[in-house]
Amino acid sequence: ISTGQLSANQMRFVRSIIDYMAHNGTVERGALFDEDPFTALNDNGIDGVFRKNEAQMFKIFSIIDRINSNALALA
Repeated sequence: ISTGQLSANQMRFVRSIIDYMAHNGTVERGALFDEDPFTALNDNGIDGVFRKNEAQMFKIFSIIDRINSNALALA
């Protein structure tokens, strides 16, 4: 994900994912839509923040899936 292609809110959202994963190890995709802290910027979470940029949203899902897979493999 290139930060030059993201809005300020999108960058804040990505930072919230990074912070969450740093503290919890993994994150479920579903949490990005309707759980705190992901609904702080938009009530619809990732869908609301990335509504006009679905390609970036799917890149985020792909990255999260790889990180989750690696974390579970190490557990």
